[in-house]
Amino acid sequence: MANAPGVAQAVLEVNNEKIAYNANSLSVNLGNPVVDVKSVNVGGALENVHTVDSESGVAMVKFSIRSTQDVLRIVNQWRGIAVNSIRVSDNNGFTVAITEASMTSSPEYNTGTDGSVEIEFKGKGPDNGVGPLTIPSPLIGIFT
Repeated sequence: MANAPGVAQAVLEVNNEKIAYNANSLSVNLGNPVVDVKSVNVGGALENVHTVDSESGVAMVKFSIRSTQDVLRIVNQWRGIAVNSIRVSDNNGFTVAITEASMTSSPEYNTGTDGSVEIEFKGKGPDNGVGPLTIPSPLIGIFT
């Protein structure tokens, strides 16, 4: 794993439009459901029971963008429910698509020279049968 390339300089697209986001602000959750493990007593012996929390199987992408007048217009277009598509990719072959995404944040437009807006989308991810999720072979152990 020491020679595996990191996911860096990712391209963010919302509804097929490339978005300029603040450096180091982009994060993605693939929507892998949380697995809960509990111990049960079966005739005096302990056994583990594994359950999948289906409510947690929601993909998410969040990022921040500079506060500009263009951003006000763009963010208002994203307010629709389950109508956005998000794609994150990089030059190493990493790609994640999230469809039927809703903007779940209520944006605060911070003013000033470093003003930014925090944005969060949630929707169907590659683990929900949507795809694509493309991971180049050196990264497979990191994301699986």
